[in-house]
Amino acid sequence: MKKLLGIMLIILLNLSARANFNDTIVFNTKSVLSISDNVYIYKDTSIILKYKDVSISSFTNNFKSPNFNAPTYNTSNSAYWLYFNIKNNTGENIALMIDYPMLDTVQYYGINRAGVVDSFYSGSAFPYSQRQIDHNRIIFELKPEITTVYLRVRSSFNLQLPLTIYSFDTLNASIGKENFYQGCYFGFVLLIIIYSTFVYFSSRDAIYLFYLLHVGITGLIMAHISGYTFQNIWPNMPLINKLEPTFFGLSAISLLFSMRFLETKTNTPSLHKWYCYAIGLTLLAIPLNLLNQGYLAMQIVQAASILGCVLMFTTGLILMRRGYKPARHFTFAWSFLLGGTIITLVQRFGLLPYKWYFTYAWQIGSAFDIIFLSLAVADRITLLREKAQESQLETLQHIRKNEIFIREQNQVLAQKIRERTNQLEEKNNELQKLNNTKDKLFSILAHDLKGPIGNIHKFIEMMIEDDTLRDDETLIMLKGSAANTYNLLDNLLTWACSQRGEIEFNPERLNLNEVIKYPTGVLNLQMLNKNIVFKNTISDDVFVLADMALLRTILRNILSNAIKFTQDKGTITISTNIINTDTVQVCIADTGVGIEENRLTQIFEPVKNKNTKGTAGEKGTGLGLLITAEFVELCHGEITATSIVGQGTTVCFTLPIA
Repeated sequence: MKKLLGIMLIILLNLSARANFNDTIVFNTKSVLSISDNVYIYKDTSIILKYKDVSISSFTNNFKSPNFNAPTYNTSNSAYWLYFNIKNNTGENIALMIDYPMLDTVQYYGINRAGVVDSFYSGSAFPYSQRQIDHNRIIFELKPEITTVYLRVRSSFNLQLPLTIYSFDTLNASIGKENFYQGCYFGFVLLIIIYSTFVYFSSRDAIYLFYLLHVGITGLIMAHISGYTFQNIWPNMPLINKLEPTFFGLSAISLLFSMRFLETKTNTPSLHKWYCYAIGLTLLAIPLNLLNQGYLAMQIVQAASILGCVLMFTTGLILMRRGYKPARHFTFAWSFLLGGTIITLVQRFGLLPYKWYFTYAWQIGSAFDIIFLSLAVADRITLLREKAQESQLETLQHIRKNEIFIREQNQVLAQKIRERTNQLEEKNNELQKLNNTKDKLFSILAHDLKGPIGNIHKFIEMMIEDDTLRDDETLIMLKGSAANTYNLLDNLLTWACSQRGEIEFNPERLNLNEVIKYPTGVLNLQMLNKNIVFKNTISDDVFVLADMALLRTILRNILSNAIKFTQDKGTITISTNIINTDTVQVCIADTGVGIEENRLTQIFEPVKNKNTKGTAGEKGTGLGLLITAEFVELCHGEITATSIVGQGTTVCFTLPIA
């Protein structure tokens, strides 16, 4: 009897130990689910524990819940065990992704009621071909019968564990989207490298060689930390992944580029020595890495990277205040890279949550850095050309002043003058070639940047050059330009999402007067610029059943279109009509130019809706009304439009009453 009671007591204790870990992750939909904050973690400082040691019921009390949305650790001396229960209601295999490519080892154990079903080893310490799924991230396939997952993870450098579960349909779509954006980034880097190589061999200006190396090394580092180098360049040589600090150490070329470009030894001698210190620290990572001190090397090179960015940004500001024109674009470039570098490094130290815009901040900043540095190099060529032309004019003036003396010289002196003139002509031809090269560079970049980025940059430049322009009105104009750019991108991305069926409809009870405040606030500056009177006749007691995001987009697009085609000092009125007990009609009427009858029936149809300029020459994509019609349909409503040419247009749509 005592033995029986003892056995029952042991069973109860085991069940109690498991009770703390009975939280089960339920995956019901064929979509995506972040589980980073739903796992339990144990830090194994001994690095000797095996699965059989940590999986026993008495050990589970040692697992702790993370206090961050993506567990982050800045150490290389421990192994980390992760544990979670899962219930897969889809009946299909699903994917578990660790969205941090450069983990050394990841051991996966998939368990059902009978025991271990699957066991895999993966990570950057193993050949790429050993991965269960071909992807730059580490992905494991979870069978429907798996109820528990254990992971053992180690990393030589920083360690992050952002865990996400995908259905394979969603995973493939996500991979396609990521490959598209990464392809755009690395394609842009490759284009700049090819173009800079051409310019270097055409001009033989060493600054282009330094710029070329800076862009190439930046692209290599970004490809490495994203896992693409291991996937595509050295998949069968995992030992190269241990050289990550060495890759970062190559960024010393960026400091050399800045020193050469800004001529720090002459222009800022007090800061020049700090550049040398930063380069020394950066290069120190290479021998430390080769001496198997990779973790220390990584900490040093990360600190040196921040120091270098601060130095370059500070030097740019100083020279910009002194009137050195190329420093303008240079400072903008390094401000973006400095911000992105700091955000990414702070996130890697675990001080920021794991979000894509933090993780890719460095990459986004590097793209702007490359763009503005190309403009800075072009500015420098222009400055050199101007100095050369001044030198040429001074030489010609000197020749004129000594014309009488030259006539009295012998034939030898005359020959020397002719040789000098020939040299000047050759130099002028070289300068013309440089000028043509600069023009080509401006032409290519202006094609991509002339629009929104150019407007924003112009406002910032005006505020820097003239302190009196730093007022609320200028900031409002700058905000308006950014808002227009955002609206354009938002329309394009929203329409693309709607075409792929990725827009979700989440209805809720909304006060229509509260909802209208957002789009009118966004578009208020545009109405002020055209002196348009906006009238809101909607009462405060009108409630509708709709999706907040969709309704805001509908109102914003219709209002934006009304503003676009309304003349100066026109009027836009928004009103409602109760159709029946469960339907309300929302109407937005303007006093604009109106729409011809033959076009009125086509404005909500794809392809047939042609883009036209507004009354003030405003540009658009022609997608606004297409998106509006689709979103109204998602909200279970109907949209119509009436118009009289020269008198105005009224667009009405219906919504269910809440």
